[in-house]
Amino acid sequence: MSLRKASHLPQTELNPITVEIIGNNLASIADEILVGLIKSAFSTNIKERQDCSSVIMDAQGRVVSISDMSLPMHLSSFMFTGAAILDRFPEDDIHDGDVFIVNDPYSGGPSHLADVTFVAPVFHEGRLIAFVGNTGHWPDVGGKAPGQAALGDATEIYQEGLRIPPVRLHKRGRLQRDILNLTLLNVRDPDNRDGDIRAHVGSVKLGVRRMESLAAQYGGRLLSDALAQLLDVSELKARHGILSLAEGEYEALDHLDDDMDSDEPIPIKVKVTVRHKPEPSVTVDYAGTGGPARYGINMPYHGTVTIVFWVMRSILDPDLQPNAGFERAIKVLAPDNCLVNCQAPSPLGARYEVASQLPDSLFLALSEAVTEGIEAGGHGTHGMGFSAQPPNSFIYYETVGGGGGARPNKDGVNGVHITSNLPIEAMEQEFPMMADRLEYIPDSGGPGRFRGGLGVRKDWRMLVDSFVGVHSNRHRIPGPGLLNGADGSLTRIVRNPDSPSPETIPREATFVPVGPSDVVSIFAGGGGGYGNPLERDHRHVREDVVNGLVTVEAARRDYKVVIDPQTLEVDMDATQRLRRSPAA
Repeated sequence: MSLRKASHLPQTELNPITVEIIGNNLASIADEILVGLIKSAFSTNIKERQDCSSVIMDAQGRVVSISDMSLPMHLSSFMFTGAAILDRFPEDDIHDGDVFIVNDPYSGGPSHLADVTFVAPVFHEGRLIAFVGNTGHWPDVGGKAPGQAALGDATEIYQEGLRIPPVRLHKRGRLQRDILNLTLLNVRDPDNRDGDIRAHVGSVKLGVRRMESLAAQYGGRLLSDALAQLLDVSELKARHGILSLAEGEYEALDHLDDDMDSDEPIPIKVKVTVRHKPEPSVTVDYAGTGGPARYGINMPYHGTVTIVFWVMRSILDPDLQPNAGFERAIKVLAPDNCLVNCQAPSPLGARYEVASQLPDSLFLALSEAVTEGIEAGGHGTHGMGFSAQPPNSFIYYETVGGGGGARPNKDGVNGVHITSNLPIEAMEQEFPMMADRLEYIPDSGGPGRFRGGLGVRKDWRMLVDSFVGVHSNRHRIPGPGLLNGADGSLTRIVRNPDSPSPETIPREATFVPVGPSDVVSIFAGGGGGYGNPLERDHRHVREDVVNGLVTVEAARRDYKVVIDPQTLEVDMDATQRLRRSPAA
């Protein structure tokens, strides 16, 4: 008998090697689901920016594996979805060929309405063995303004768009046209959303076929057992990683800029408790956090848990799956109806503003317990939406990168964000606008032994009468530096910045009118520095000056490194005197 034939024989016992092989198979299937969605989607937000993710869940709806290409935030799109489907549809009412759709955060769906999620069951020999799913950020799901589901000026979730609880879009393989028609009637640009829906459905059906093949290879019950053991593996790895952290309680405080109708910042307070006995565990407690916010910058609980999991994964073991096994070792507590655990009908379209700052406070707290896997505060997040009415109707949304926080052994990343950058060529081909400028902002990274990443300036020139919608943070409170590193720089958004009369655009706004030849510009902030700036190697400072990342003036002011503006060489004598001076 050949090895190939033997590998397809049903197995009766699991061993660690088989579990690992099945785990890698699941990761590959999740990747294929995601690539299938990206390759067939209509919206630039999915096909170009790749603001989408995929998942494999077990028959209980627990997350087992997500694609490594997935966005960290999208774990929240799947965390409660399987259980919500099973709660609404008993197992005997779930059938081969079903496809479910959901986007409501308060009904077991993703963390804001824009992330529309699709889930399909997998059967083997008539028994439910798993679910597969994907999620994608749609440019629009209705609401009071184009792209409102990702913007922050709503005062209740009903203003943010169509709310879809877990419902069946396909039943036993047949499209439920009433559900489809209801969805498309309530969104702008329904033709493109129809195309996205077909891409979502085709992608999960591909995942179903791949899982059916895997079940045929190993047997359904062995595969189910392997899914359960993969959860145990994540728990074991997480607890092992916790032992590398010093026991204790660690606290930090950050602030969201404001609630828009108030100048008062909203506190984000966190306490991290690390325990090694009776078994290694971490508890993350947000008692003392403010809110909820009046406007749409709130975060649901599962969004907060998602961020905590990804931060802890980066510290404990970047290779482990942040699945349902991981949450056995990491507990997250948050007061009801606060900024990080909002309740219906609180709006949450721009919830990523909070999500972008939660890692900063966690890293700040844990900087006393660990030096690996942490970084200083980042630039936040900046969503820019553009739209127009007929005859030039369009909807376009993108997020703009800024400076990442510096790390214990390297500088922060320049112009970084969690999604792919939309190529200018793709934007200009599809939408009536041009990109006049996309560049780093010199001196925007927080000084430190390791410098914060640089922020970005991007200019859009409008070609038709249009509207702008924005959500953005870190306009008043920059990303914090770590261990004597300086804070990063602030963000601002301006209409016609180089004109005699520039106008500041509020950080949360919709329907801001702009005309042909108007320029909308964002100056996205830089990340915080790590360590004392006077400890930065003078050669690295000179390199930054040569590359246009730091000016000669900032080199002297922030790093006490004297550089000749003509030759760009370091004056070592003057530098040593300046660094030894009492003022330094």
